[in-house]
Amino acid sequence: MTDFSVSLLVVYQPQCYRGFMPTELIVLGSGTGLPAADRGAAAYLLLQSNSVTMLDCGPGSSRRLPQVNIPLTDIDRIIISHFHVDHVCDLAAILFGLRITGTTRKPLEIIAPIGLKAHYDGLIKLFGKSIVSRHFELILTEIDVQNPTTLEREPFKLYARQAAHTFPSLSYRLETCDGCFAYSGDTDYCENLIEICSNADLALLECSTANEDKIAGHLTPQEVASIAASAGVKHLVLSHFYPVSFDKDIFGQCRKHFQGRLTLASDLMRIQLE
Repeated sequence: MTDFSVSLLVVYQPQCYRGFMPTELIVLGSGTGLPAADRGAAAYLLLQSNSVTMLDCGPGSSRRLPQVNIPLTDIDRIIISHFHVDHVCDLAAILFGLRITGTTRKPLEIIAPIGLKAHYDGLIKLFGKSIVSRHFELILTEIDVQNPTTLEREPFKLYARQAAHTFPSLSYRLETCDGCFAYSGDTDYCENLIEICSNADLALLECSTANEDKIAGHLTPQEVASIAASAGVKHLVLSHFYPVSFDKDIFGQCRKHFQGRLTLASDLMRIQLE
């Protein structure tokens, strides 16, 4: 059985982020679309001194925000890897919450593959004006997954590359003043992910199942380890665990092929980029 506790190398208490502090990753959901008692669907926060970025927003992720002391109104942008339910379902809940707060705020940007605008239009058809912003500007930024893309967003530079998953899907690299953060989203083994992870200080990669439970379109510990070792990742964080492999030695299987710093994500974990 996997001892997930051995991987909790850096766990931080909530603290003020609207001031000077290193970039910090918060895991809101380390599981998948299959319900699990202690693992929510995919969702993460990247906190910087003047910015809160949400990476994917799977079902139930918005209710995690009070648990990590982050107000819904403090989210500056949402970056979506792809449009599967377990990565985007709470988008409507977030937009609804922001509307009913009645709070005037700076623009909210959503960054996602092409299809974002159609997805948003579909949500409006379902929920009507209840998710349409009244007190702030909503910016929808679509990325063509077939063309390598770079975006300048204070306080980071964002690189997006096509992931080996359902089309369209993206993996992201965010370069900050503290270092480089990489996020795989859902993907199988691919050269684009090695590029995204090149010399990353912190790489958050999906590792859906143990080696023997391989699912097409997803990564195993051996594959993740190979990517991280080839890319020169300094700190590898594994997430997006399917229940079928909860009792498998994910950590041990990865450690055989990757000797760097290694962490298995758990919900509400906080890790500094260093």
